[in-house]
Amino acid sequence: MKQFVLIVLAIPFSFFCYSQNVGIGNPTPAEKLDVNGNVNITGTIKANGVTGQKGQVLMSTGTGLSWGSTAGYRKSKSFSSSGAGSFTVPAGVTEVMIEAWGAGSGGTVNSGGTSGGYARTVKSVNPGDVINLSIGLGSNYGATTTLNGGNTTVSFGADVLTAFGGGGVVSAGTKGDPKSGTFSGSFDNTYFFYGAEGKATSSSGFLKDVSTYVEIVDYGSGGIPTGFMNPVASPGDHLRYENGTSVTAATVVSQNPRFPSAGGSAGFGLGGWNGASGFVVIWWN
Repeated sequence: MKQFVLIVLAIPFSFFCYSQNVGIGNPTPAEKLDVNGNVNITGTIKANGVTGQKGQVLMSTGTGLSWGSTAGYRKSKSFSSSGAGSFTVPAGVTEVMIEAWGAGSGGTVNSGGTSGGYARTVKSVNPGDVINLSIGLGSNYGATTTLNGGNTTVSFGADVLTAFGGGGVVSAGTKGDPKSGTFSGSFDNTYFFYGAEGKATSSSGFLKDVSTYVEIVDYGSGGIPTGFMNPVASPGDHLRYENGTSVTAATVVSQNPRFPSAGGSAGFGLGGWNGASGFVVIWWN
């Protein structure tokens, strides 16, 4: 009989506990569990069913908690091949930083091409999200004109970040216009930098002797991409003429851009070199 009475009394008490806040050291708890004092845990803590990885800390998402790191972005993946690509957000990752560069434009006889624009953003994500990429292709060289370098885009569903390609040369004797980037949709912590112009072709001369006039033609280097540590410009052709005739032994031929997003260098004949393709780096903890 006593056991029956205890069971009957325990039933409403259990319902009361399930429907009310529980306080430990607090007679008026304001939350489901309200502790007044220290807590000692010998196991682990889960946030939304997820156990944190080594080195991670619990961080507020604004509406709850998630695991993250206060040590900055320690992991990355880069994409340098022009065309489409994608990245799947790893398990436990809720934020990524994206750096994107547009492609460079090609060089002409008169100047080097323009480097692509730079874009950077920090974006909240969910594990398993797919980030789609489109890496811009550098434009071809030309005798007097070139096309714009291809744009590079990074898409988070309907939200799209774009780094513009470097402006092409539209007429003889001019340079391509530097461009930066833009976005559509919802973005915070986003900024852009312009690409850089290539250098113009220049010449200088002197008398080697009473009958020999020497002309040195330095074809313009390509525009240097922004956002890289110690970027190096791609040099243009360097030619030496004596009385109007090229001295081939002194000719230094230009080369492909050494950095992604760089403008192609200038060169003799039909132009120099193509602009470099764009680039994307994805950072996470």
